[in-house]
Amino acid sequence: MNKILKKIKDVIGINKRGVSVMKSVAFTAIDAIATNIDNSMYQGQPVMTSAISLAKGLYGAALEMRKDRVKEFINLIQENPNIFIKEVVGQKGFTDAFVITLEKYIRERNSEKRTIIKKVFIGFASSKDMDSFQLERLENTITNISLATIRFLGFINDKIQPIVNDLINKNKNYEPLSKHIERWLHEEYDPNSKKVQTRHNYDSKRDTGTDKLDKIYKIKKEIEVGINDAVAELIGLGIFRPIVEGGGTLGGGGSTLEYSFTSFGDQFMSYLRD
Repeated sequence: MNKILKKIKDVIGINKRGVSVMKSVAFTAIDAIATNIDNSMYQGQPVMTSAISLAKGLYGAALEMRKDRVKEFINLIQENPNIFIKEVVGQKGFTDAFVITLEKYIRERNSEKRTIIKKVFIGFASSKDMDSFQLERLENTITNISLATIRFLGFINDKIQPIVNDLINKNKNYEPLSKHIERWLHEEYDPNSKKVQTRHNYDSKRDTGTDKLDKIYKIKKEIEVGINDAVAELIGLGIFRPIVEGGGTLGGGGSTLEYSFTSFGDQFMSYLRD
């Protein structure tokens, strides 16, 4: 047990007195990047060095253990000089936002989600009103959303949204998002769809009651379950807004549950696109 504890202390940099010791090699490299950014972008003013110093004070051991991710995130500033201009980074609250986002970034184990975090932070820096920008909410949503649901949103963006946008341009879109997804589901997976019948060589008169029909319904059911799970998650995250149609009450009969994006959902979606 003592050997294990010693190894842990060596990794995070704790000396014999129990005091956290920041490993110089890793932080020297990080500090050098921060200093270079300050010199090249901010006329030597300690913008990045101050932010990194604050982050080291709050998350020292975590920064040490995820030094490569720290470098990735700091490089985001250097790679976008037209966004992270002096007037932006000099605003009240920017350093706090940087440190909060850095902590989210280094703790996120999924690379796809880390990419989204960087996009959100660029959106924050590009915002005309940083105070009202929903940075923490967006980043918490990235943490909590499942990868399967991110894939579902990607499907909506690639397959459904172009149809919706085309109807909007023609002033013909008056339906919730769910209606468009239902039509797609029917066309791609329902046995009454001509496309499905061709794909599976299915004839409604010849193959009714056969294993072929059972297979088609099984595939459709699997897709429906995946969609329903994602929709429930998105409603809980505030990305979808439930809409009760049909004149009844939800759960009381005579009504159907439809859904569309909330304004927050539209904002979140914008950071999933390339």
